[in-house]
Amino acid sequence: LRRGLPHRLDRDEDAGSEIQTDCIGLNRLYWINLKTGHTMIKQLNKSTVETVGRPVRILQFGEGNFLRAFVDWQIDIANEKGVMDAGVAVCQPIIDPERKVLGMIDLMHRQDNMYHVYLEGIENKRPKKDVRLVKSIMDSFNPYVDYAKYEAYFLSPELKITISNTTEAGI
Repeated sequence: LRRGLPHRLDRDEDAGSEIQTDCIGLNRLYWINLKTGHTMIKQLNKSTVETVGRPVRILQFGEGNFLRAFVDWQIDIANEKGVMDAGVAVCQPIIDPERKVLGMIDLMHRQDNMYHVYLEGIENKRPKKDVRLVKSIMDSFNPYVDYAKYEAYFLSPELKITISNTTEAGI
């Protein structure tokens, strides 16, 4: 399976060219009518997507691809199925003191901590593609910038799980 953001629209050969479908960019939702070519673009945020506020029960150290495209994706599915009722607070473990590089937390804030995971693989011997809007992250922050928020989360009686997957870059 490939995980990540799709940057192209794949035509559904079975449905023909008259389907309306969506294509996902980093922080926008694109709806493209394949018959007319008409495109509608909306910013991905809580004003364009319905969300469920969940209590933050998981403090996650790291905001990398694996955590977002696997761990937070699984939490999102578990929340949807009613197995969990847990929101995630993502703690970015590093900071660029000169702010030369836009951090992942900055990008996540632009879309209210929501993003898409694109899966492509084989299921029951048939090719399958799936796009899921992940909405399990309730907050994201950098403890070097907002230590009070960090302290509030790790002292919270709601906190049940801590996840970490930092690499040598995050230590």
